[in-house]
Amino acid sequence: MTQTELANLSTMMADSQSGASPSGAYLYLSRARSSHFASHFGSTGGRWAATAHSRFLMLMLCLLLCLRGLASAQTQETWTDLDGNGLWSDGNNWNPPTGSGGPNGNYNVTIDPFTGGPTGGAILDVSASIVNLTIEANAGLSIVNLSVLKITGATITNDGQFAIIDVAGFGTGGFIYIADTVTLSGSGETYLDSTGIARIAGLGTLINQQTINGEGGGEILVTLQNQGPSGQITGGTSTKPLVISGPVTNSGLISGLNFSTVEFSVNTVQNAGGTIDGTDSGQVLLEFPTIVGGTIGSASAIPSKGLGPTLSGVTITGTYSVTSTATVTATTTLVGTITNNGKILVTSPAGEQAATLSISGAVQLAGTGQVTMSGQSASIQWHDQPCQPD
Repeated sequence: MTQTELANLSTMMADSQSGASPSGAYLYLSRARSSHFASHFGSTGGRWAATAHSRFLMLMLCLLLCLRGLASAQTQETWTDLDGNGLWSDGNNWNPPTGSGGPNGNYNVTIDPFTGGPTGGAILDVSASIVNLTIEANAGLSIVNLSVLKITGATITNDGQFAIIDVAGFGTGGFIYIADTVTLSGSGETYLDSTGIARIAGLGTLINQQTINGEGGGEILVTLQNQGPSGQITGGTSTKPLVISGPVTNSGLISGLNFSTVEFSVNTVQNAGGTIDGTDSGQVLLEFPTIVGGTIGSASAIPSKGLGPTLSGVTITGTYSVTSTATVTATTTLVGTITNNGKILVTSPAGEQAATLSISGAVQLAGTGQVTMSGQSASIQWHDQPCQPD
């Protein structure tokens, strides 16, 4: 029953109770019935017909609302690993037992602690769609075989380990698909650590309130809200970084902690209250993003053909590097007030391509740091307004 149908039924019931005239087929039916009762029983019969009709509509509305509630209620499924193989697809591993394939549909799923096969938890070996997911402490869910776990509800509560990882005997890689606005929270960690594809994607928004560890590389292609202070994202390897491509709102920390690498692709990062930092051991690489506000620790512009990142109203606390290569230029565009309390290094090694700081509009360069230009082809290019160093 759709919202429109329920509204129409409610309107008809209200019309009958108030004496207002309904329309369409209902009006014709009501008039026919009223005439029939009036011809036999007079005005008393007409009032009796109206009362009976009102009660009938009330009963139908209650029935439809009950049916709608039954249709929307989720079934609770709890992981037991009764067969001891750790497989999501084994219906006997769930309470209540499911058919072959495991929970797939209108289910809320809980992974209980200290239950599981080779990984010490459940292994998603087939693709499935569920509503909400809860992973208890000392429990885990591993995605393999390029399986897709689609979340259609509003919550992933992870107090254990939620991972796309490699498990011996299974195909590598997998996907977490975010269908709507989903909050990832809890005291556990989410891992993207597969030699295959490890991807968080979807048309929805992921609100992250825990640690996402991209140590094996992977991609976050969904709209991302990384909320501090608990929202923390670390990267992959230097050869297989964690790539963030969707729109980002960051009030937490996105970093290259523990020698990891994070790469921002073509996206806008609203960074007010947040920090993006390669740290002393890792890297943050910026391809074509626009970063607005907040703090940038250490980061580097990826050399590209005439394009590069834009920094708008940010504070730099570490080393920001713009370095060209033998074949590709490197550039970064500055907008608004840039507070540089660290170092901006613009480097064009001998015989290599140009490295450029591009000034867009009226730019104020403030702070206690310094800007270092190195190499013959390292430059600052002004457009319509001068750069004003403080």
